Amino acid sequence: MLLLLFLLAGLAAGLCRGGSLRRAAAFPLRGLWLPLAAYLLKALGGAIGVPPLPLCLAQYGLLLLFCWFNRCQPRWCAPFALGTALNFAVIAANGGRMPVAARLAAGWPALADRLAAGGVSGYTLAGASTRLAFLGDWVAVAPFGRLLGFASPGDFLLGLGAAVLAYRMVRPPAEKTEQKL
Repeated sequence: MLLLLFLLAGLAAGLCRGGSLRRAAAFPLRGLWLPLAAYLLKALGGAIGVPPLPLCLAQYGLLLLFCWFNRCQPRWCAPFALGTALNFAVIAANGGRMPVAARLAAGWPALADRLAAGGVSGYTLAGASTRLAFLGDWVAVAPFGRLLGFASPGDFLLGLGAAVLAYRMVRPPAEKTEQKL
């Protein structure tokens, strides 16, 4: 959900600056199907019973491959790749599950109970044995008091990369400046 908000913010910024959705079709982006497949895999993987660690490897492998294909566009790709790597590191270090800070989850007791019981696919409640907890989810995304999810530092970097990508896809053409001789 947070990634979608960042994408929409990037699109809105590009359009407000005079950009056009038509420009997005001409943007040199390679392998767009990779992040789409990664997020589809995340959405369906837990439901069809794929174990968390192989699911994490497949999902983040697809995202990193997308970054590799677009490495010549570092303005958006660098933060996207770094966020992907940070999320992969914390999830892989915790058996394929993203740890959620216990103090944060405590604000939603029913969810905290489900996390503690392992009832939320791909997530776990952070505890004493959690590795790289500082890279886990410790920010609540709850506009108007309605919980949309939790976010990690990697999520914010991924989001920043996605927002810059969306902006650059629709932005107006760069104006040519005349050089004074």
